[in-house]
Amino acid sequence: MGQRPSKHDRTSGAFQMQTYPSNTRQYTPETDKKEVQIETKLIPSPPSLLTLKPLSPALLNPFTTTSHQTPCRRQSLILSKRNSKRTLAEDDYHSTLTSFLQEYNFVFVVDDSTSMQDNGRWQEVTDVLASIAPICANHSPDNTGIDIYFLNHHAVSDTSELGGYTNLQTSTQVREIFSSIEPRGPTPFGARLNQLLQPYLRLVENMRIAYYNYQNSNAGSSSAHSPDEYNETERRFYVKPLYVIAITDGAFTDDAVKELVRAGKRLDRCRAVPWQLYVQFLQVGQDEGARVFLEVLEGDLKREREREGMGREMVVFPGKGMESSYRYGGLSAEGVLMGVVKAVSSWV
Repeated sequence: MGQRPSKHDRTSGAFQMQTYPSNTRQYTPETDKKEVQIETKLIPSPPSLLTLKPLSPALLNPFTTTSHQTPCRRQSLILSKRNSKRTLAEDDYHSTLTSFLQEYNFVFVVDDSTSMQDNGRWQEVTDVLASIAPICANHSPDNTGIDIYFLNHHAVSDTSELGGYTNLQTSTQVREIFSSIEPRGPTPFGARLNQLLQPYLRLVENMRIAYYNYQNSNAGSSSAHSPDEYNETERRFYVKPLYVIAITDGAFTDDAVKELVRAGKRLDRCRAVPWQLYVQFLQVGQDEGARVFLEVLEGDLKREREREGMGREMVVFPGKGMESSYRYGGLSAEGVLMGVVKAVSSWV
């Protein structure tokens, strides 16, 4: 085996991977007809949700997110959890949440359209995320906080095009951000999800390409079929899964279904792991029209998945498998987190 990749450091904004030359035919996604050449050099990834710059010092403490576990060790812990036969009801809530936060990068995309000013919706989302941030920081193995993005507002302190607030660990940080934003504008969830997911999908595709190229270049090795060798190779090219929670109060102003199906098909084509990406929609407020819209959206997504041949199921809607912890228009920190863990546990 070659040199192990350096761990991803959120403060450096770089994700680097040592890859190897290959004289064999290269694996490429179906969307790219050109042969991809993998050279022996460090390949920087495109900017992603995992590499955004931190908030200004006035809002965010210095990062302390570097884990003391090696990538191999971190993934082996998760694989043992994933293969467990225990149900969520039998498992301890805190240890389950810790395992989830170790396995996934946790991102919130918040509707900041004009209607979010009505009926205390903005304050409700503020209170929920202000409660979730310290819970996640306390349960995360490396004290990582949450990332928050808005549909219309982009963070002034972030120089990338994604415009998010990353690694929020305290209630104060979250409340200061929300108090500085006035909800205004449309509800372009499709466009915003596309913008946020593109860099991440490219990263996953690049790592899968590198993985298959490495497998091809070592096809004649005597250890090629060793289980230990196979598992180690998988871990070296593994991209940490992403869990996105989209919070909204009503109908979207663009086509989110199309963007979600496109993302799913790209993951299918590069043979990413089934749990690589989840997107969960939650409703804030009790508007009946918003509830109906999300139900229709769920049906539209199912039909589009079948029509386009998308294999993976990666979108969670309100009330699915989480009746005891979440209801339409009723958000709470524990309810949201429990719903997330239950949704993931039911699919793996």
